[in-house]
Amino acid sequence: MTPRVSLEDILLAIQRVKRIGVRDLKGRGQHANVRQARLLFHFVASQCFGFTSTEIAQVIGRDKTTVSDVVKKLCAETRVSPNLVDQVEDLAVAMREQRLSSATSLSPTIHAQGAR
Repeated sequence: MTPRVSLEDILLAIQRVKRIGVRDLKGRGQHANVRQARLLFHFVASQCFGFTSTEIAQVIGRDKTTVSDVVKKLCAETRVSPNLVDQVEDLAVAMREQRLSSATSLSPTIHAQGAR
């Protein structure tokens, strides 16, 4: 059985792609680049890997409702934002480079989301 991608694996991939430290991603900073990377984490963790809002909230230090609201907003945005889809695809490449075998299903999931 293939090991499941962990939330920490996703955080490390985002750190690599966005060049933002995990400490910043888990912190309270609201700089645009940190906020964008954190939103990407929420979206990828829930929509691509099936983590719950509660699981994500525990790792990132946020309220479950906040995470849920962010994911809903981003799901709607993928329908109109090729930029978000591109960011997720960049993250998929980074995760593949980290040799996370479960990441191979990431891109098809995003294409399905973006095609809505």
